[in-house]
Amino acid sequence: MIGFDAVTPIIYSGLVTLLAEDASYFFFSLSSYFVIGLILYVAAEIFNYGIELQTLLDETI
Repeated sequence: MIGFDAVTPIIYSGLVTLLAEDASYFFFSLSSYFVIGLILYVAAEIFNYGIELQTLLDETI
């Protein structure tokens, strides 16, 4: 679904550019699915880093 959300605006802007006379038009937007996925990815990486730090602390003690 994320790939579809990223490709659709690019295809749309390409079609508008081809159909428009003497004009260029480029439109790119990030959908809500992409933003939510990015937030979840960042949160998962933060938790993974916390687990790594906890493991390191447990091994030290």
